[in-house]
Amino acid sequence: MKAPALAWKPLSPYVWLLPACAVLGAVFVYPWAWSLWLSFHSWNVAVEDVPTYVGLKNYFDILRDRLFWLALQNSVLLIVVSVVAQTALGLVYAVLLDSGVRARQFFLTAVMLPFVLAPVMVGLAWKILLQDQFGLINYYLRRLGLGAPQWLSDPSFTMVTIIGLEIWQYTPFVILFLYAGLQAIPDEIRESARVDGASAVQMFRFITVPHLMSLILIVVLFRVIFALRTFDVVYTLFKSGGPGNAGMVLGVYLYEELKVSWELGKASAISYVILILTLVLSASLMWRTTGADAR
Repeated sequence: MKAPALAWKPLSPYVWLLPACAVLGAVFVYPWAWSLWLSFHSWNVAVEDVPTYVGLKNYFDILRDRLFWLALQNSVLLIVVSVVAQTALGLVYAVLLDSGVRARQFFLTAVMLPFVLAPVMVGLAWKILLQDQFGLINYYLRRLGLGAPQWLSDPSFTMVTIIGLEIWQYTPFVILFLYAGLQAIPDEIRESARVDGASAVQMFRFITVPHLMSLILIVVLFRVIFALRTFDVVYTLFKSGGPGNAGMVLGVYLYEELKVSWELGKASAISYVILILTLVLSASLMWRTTGADAR
């Protein structure tokens, strides 16, 4: 009579996990499946009671939309410039902290402040600071004789403003990760290099960078994913895609399409296009990360 109990015993942990799996399925899997189904339908909730099946029409409409390609171009620009700058600045700052600078805890705490702020608060604060006529930034630029750029109304400055805020807010994230990675490098390796007469540049090139390479790729992966979904700061600053849609990124494009047309089917298709782009970029970076670990 005990044999059946023994046979079921290995399955008992999975039985206990079933409630949690059911909750996760209801919270995550069902909305994903429903939005995927909806992406193949046309449903304007303002005038239609039920969705109408249209196949791949929503996806073809997106690919034919000039605004989509503008949003994709701006998102790629945002990712490339901001992630490269964040990685470079984060690495330099982390190395300086690891070098034994005085008041290290103070500088580490101070640099973390932008990262802990909510993106909406960041957008509102910088909207006041960058105001064309009365903003604090332009006030000091005028005092220095550098003019007063129209940060929020000139299309040529729109992406500069967005990228600058992205770098300012999320470089601390990179610093935190890379500083932790530097702390994990064994002191014996560094001491051996110093005994052998290695310079600071050689130690950085042959010890620091190889030990941090896989971590750098992971940080870049996270930043690429989140930069691709940028919405809060852009919408808080401009309430749309900026002057002349110069700041239109994919997250704002999705919101604007839904707000203007109330077409849930097309909005769902846009979300899956963004998901596909995210998966492609993530897979390529993960492949690079695996290659770095193998080396």
